[in-house]
Amino acid sequence: PVIYSSESVIAAIVPYEVTVPGTIQVQVTYNGKTSAKINMAGVAAFPGLFSADATGLGPGAILNSDFTLNTPDNPAKAGSIVIVYANGGGQTNPPSVTGALTTAAQPLATALTCNVGGKAAKVLYAGAAGGEVAGAVQINLQLPTGVTGTVPVVLTQAGRSSAATVTVSIK
Repeated sequence: PVIYSSESVIAAIVPYEVTVPGTIQVQVTYNGKTSAKINMAGVAAFPGLFSADATGLGPGAILNSDFTLNTPDNPAKAGSIVIVYANGGGQTNPPSVTGALTTAAQPLATALTCNVGGKAAKVLYAGAAGGEVAGAVQINLQLPTGVTGTVPVVLTQAGRSSAATVTVSIK
């Protein structure tokens, strides 16, 4: 499933039928033009955060505890709970089906951890984002105290970390 795409960015979910570990061949078709095939390493999980503008950079697709979008003008309070959206959680229990909508599933890969502004955040829930396409992951975090400003959020699962390019704003 393709989450979003543009001329320069594609966010897609690796089908659950892909066997890992192994090599995955990826090929893209856009406006009738097909790219060369590239080889990528298949891994059990590799989290990536969704950004608010779908570029993978800047403010995250993160909701504050009142379900408003987290932005520099609408920051969360330190110590409060936020909802972060990501992908790359890997296969789930019960097993997810490529392209299906989810209701409840937990990642099979090792526990997910999170750092916010370089400090550990408490993961309260990490699993399927109910009603979204299988592969979309919802993470409910309790923000650390002592961290303020617009800071990077980094998820780590199965030894792989997301890029420190998506941010959350905290007051």
